[in-house]
Amino acid sequence: MFWKQLTISGVALMLSGMLLADLQTGLQLEFDGRVRTYDLFTPSLADSSPQPLVLDLHGLTSNATQQRVFSELDKIASQQNFFAVWPNALGGSWNSVIGKDGIDDVGFLRALVDKISSQYTIDPARIYVTGFSQGGIMVSRLACEADDLFAAFASVAGSIVRGSEDGCSPQRPVPFMAWRGENDDVVPYNGGIVQGLRLPINVMSAKQVFDFWRGKNECSNTVDRKNLGNSSFCEEARNCGHGTRTQACTVQGSGAPTPHWIYNNTAGLDLGQEIWDFFAPFEHPDPSSNSFTINAGLNDAWFDSDTAGQGFLIVVFPERLEVFLAWFTYDTERPPPSTPSNLGEAGHRWFTAQGRTSGN
Repeated sequence: MFWKQLTISGVALMLSGMLLADLQTGLQLEFDGRVRTYDLFTPSLADSSPQPLVLDLHGLTSNATQQRVFSELDKIASQQNFFAVWPNALGGSWNSVIGKDGIDDVGFLRALVDKISSQYTIDPARIYVTGFSQGGIMVSRLACEADDLFAAFASVAGSIVRGSEDGCSPQRPVPFMAWRGENDDVVPYNGGIVQGLRLPINVMSAKQVFDFWRGKNECSNTVDRKNLGNSSFCEEARNCGHGTRTQACTVQGSGAPTPHWIYNNTAGLDLGQEIWDFFAPFEHPDPSSNSFTINAGLNDAWFDSDTAGQGFLIVVFPERLEVFLAWFTYDTERPPPSTPSNLGEAGHRWFTAQGRTSGN
């Protein structure tokens, strides 16, 4: 397995009231009866204003630490001031096939975003996801099933499992970038059987994935090509629905440790930086759908005549991801004018709560 030396701080530092950049490892989230783990990078300006969040998904049999080393996204997050999170799949494997039942990894990643958003000031319009190999296949599933949450998507050395594409039904055109290695020895560039697995998985070619997302994104037939050097290039369809972009890039893996690990490529491209440059211009067109929502019949004050003078007040501030709650008591009958009725007396009580919302 390919490794680089990794230094982990694991400690948050404070200087003049500002939170310095910090990497926390082995964090836990209980979801669906299981304890899931993840690593989180917090940027230096985390407390100053809402910041973007990028999820980075590891490949099959890999883990969060290895993915962080391969993509080096923490370095870019530090420079560009965004949150980055590396979740761990159960047993090293994502449930990445579009529409497949089983471990609810789509739900887990939604819950992870909710948890981080409840702890830090995340910009709900700038939440992105990238992933490598099987993590890149998982990115396509998220583009199909979680386009309400993520603003843009980038797959590295991934694909789409053939036969699952009919289950893909995003509600909008989605910015999508796909990186493939033309000499990939694991996920074949021209499509076919993924190598090294006990059970055969047949995946789309790089061109088929590009054409698939061009179709989903309502793109025109015009495709621009940009040469990157050393036989590497990007093709891009810009004339897509809602001003989105669909991009497919081909590189040559350097062979260290294997051509499949295209973060190391003969063109010397920093794929993490390329992906962030693709993400950065895009904001989710409807980020309010990611915020707390509540039945309109519950918003503001209400009471039940059977509760003997008790009522509830619920006010949601979706633009701030906050909610205010109050339970109160009141006189069931208006007292005579000669009888004072002051807030705080016995029979008049308020209990209030205020805090950030998370999910729905």
